[in-house]
Amino acid sequence: MTARRKHVKKAVREAVWERDGGACVECGSSDVQLEHELPDWLGGAPSVENLRLLCVACHKVKTRRDVKIIAKAKRQRRYHETGRSRARKGPPMRSRGFQGWRNFKGEIVRKGA
Repeated sequence: MTARRKHVKKAVREAVWERDGGACVECGSSDVQLEHELPDWLGGAPSVENLRLLCVACHKVKTRRDVKIIAKAKRQRRYHETGRSRARKGPPMRSRGFQGWRNFKGEIVRKGA
């Protein structure tokens, strides 16, 4: 399931601009972007209560944090829908066992040699 972005109405954008004074709520910079406190994918609505102004640098930090949370939510959703934690593609690979090692000089010493 993919979440579609919801359109933010002009009246809501203007209300957020007025509330935040046209500056970043974190650092006070004037080069700002409209940002959701609770991301769209996690059910955040395009409302005045959920929107705020952040500068580009603060928005990057927030987005980096959100990406981890969203990825975890997707894993949990997939687990609950399929009953598995990850896609299984086949039987596990078998190793050939111990074949040798590297000595202190960096040379490979084979088993039985």
